[in-house]
Amino acid sequence: MNGLAPCRSSHRAMKPKLKLQHVEDALRQAGGITSAAAKILEAAYGSCTPRTVRNYVKRHPRLAEVIEETVELNLDTAESQLMTLNDFLPLLALRNIEALPRPADDAR
Repeated sequence: MNGLAPCRSSHRAMKPKLKLQHVEDALRQAGGITSAAAKILEAAYGSCTPRTVRNYVKRHPRLAEVIEETVELNLDTAESQLMTLNDFLPLLALRNIEALPRPADDAR
């Protein structure tokens, strides 16, 4: 023996390191929601937590911009759908009122 401790290398498989583009794509797909992005990344790369995604966002200002853009786009889409629905609400209300049973005429 040479007096040195034997080298003990880990034979565990290394997790693939997430690339910035992977996190950005997941955030866009998840609508800017970090927990949903983490689930997307976990499915694709094996292991990812919302904390990991938040850490990437803290380190890379571009990802914060992606979240802001995506959330704004989602809000615009929701607002547009509400406005469209609002255009039809009076018609739906009128249709529902017409469908209500009429009270029977009182025999006087």
